[in-house]
Amino acid sequence: MIPKGCTALNSFHIPYNAAEIAVVWVTYVQAGAIVLDKTTDDCIIGDGIVTVNLSQEDTLKLKPWTSIQIQIRIRLHDGRVTKSKIFETTTDRLLKEMVI
Repeated sequence: MIPKGCTALNSFHIPYNAAEIAVVWVTYVQAGAIVLDKTTDDCIIGDGIVTVNLSQEDTLKLKPWTSIQIQIRIRLHDGRVTKSKIFETTTDRLLKEMVI
């Protein structure tokens, strides 16, 4: 679950070393529409892991109790492009939607 209105870290285990990765895209979809798109600049890339830091503003864009689909795509320096399976989660609701 991604907590609505909070900061959150999403980590993805990948079969590549950081030096192999040229570009990363992490896409968050709800109800068939892209809600968030995070790129290489938004990610922490390590050997075997990509971590996305979601801000309060990011998580406030998510609809409560609605399925969130997440997929990561990676382009390697050698030109190969790969994708993850689609992960599913949800978010909870927030009584007062605001950034603190």
